[in-house]
Amino acid sequence: MQHYHYVTEYLNWMAYEASQIPLRDVKAYLFENLGDEENPEDRHLDMLKDYVEATGSSRESVQDSVVLAATEGLQNWGWRLVYQTPWQAALAGMFIGLESQFLDICKKIVPALHEHYGFAAGGRQVRFFEEHVGADEIHGARGFEIVEKYCNTPELQASALKAVEAATIRRWRYMNGIYWFAV
Repeated sequence: MQHYHYVTEYLNWMAYEASQIPLRDVKAYLFENLGDEENPEDRHLDMLKDYVEATGSSRESVQDSVVLAATEGLQNWGWRLVYQTPWQAALAGMFIGLESQFLDICKKIVPALHEHYGFAAGGRQVRFFEEHVGADEIHGARGFEIVEKYCNTPELQASALKAVEAATIRRWRYMNGIYWFAV
């Protein structure tokens, strides 16, 4: 449920950056990524609700759940990132520091959902995780390309590295916050 609260803001960060960046290739990529996530016929956050419903909670409980302090910290950090750093560094933090990590998380979750919890491969209940294995490989690779192309000065490269490190730390704190809440 915390993932819903995090991703809702992540998509807003992406939309903000798309509105600010004048370069067509970057803007096109951001809108393509947003389009994949927010496709009204197959919205990724609705896929997450399908999973939550399959585990016995209501779809409404996702939006109504308490935002944990660690999740709020990640949300707030993301807004500071997009408002206060060069867009190249912000995208590095978002795509390399955050989105690319989710791919490896999903690669571990998907087999466990099939093997230990009995969810069928390709089932509506686990589509959210299965979809992100493929989608995040594409989005992550394209995000890396953009960062490599536009972080073209030592200052931008240093700023991007700092943003990726900060994003990784924030993701770790966010995951720990969920763990400590659940345990």
